[in-house]
Amino acid sequence: AELTGMWEKKLREIEKKTYDARQFLEELKQMVTEIVYKVLSDNTNRRVSVQENIVEEIEKGVKRRAATKRTRTPRKKDDSTPTAAPSSPTIQEGSVCPLCGKGHVIKGKTAYGCSEWKNGCTFRQPLEVKE
Repeated sequence: AELTGMWEKKLREIEKKTYDARQFLEELKQMVTEIVYKVLSDNTNRRVSVQENIVEEIEKGVKRRAATKRTRTPRKKDDSTPTAAPSSPTIQEGSVCPLCGKGHVIKGKTAYGCSEWKNGCTFRQPLEVKE
């Protein structure tokens, strides 16, 4: 609750232009980085493992989303389905979801999705990759 209050205060200051939004984002990135490193270096739960290819895919996805936010064009009404992971032509039905890592890729009528969609995973990839 205390952290949320501090964030809300800074967000109000950003609205009033008395606090720099970039500084706020840098603080958030630093905090998340510290938490991730603490979790990864915690030896009490040895079941936590990092697979390099997954870390690389996450980093690529974050960079793509950041680039898209800077150059975003307004969406059409019928283009409302979120794409939560970078498109990959190697997605196969039955493989582990590249976004949540819990579910498996399933094939729908128009796109591949995650079997954990009911639990909030938003992974989608169109059946036909348009380039």
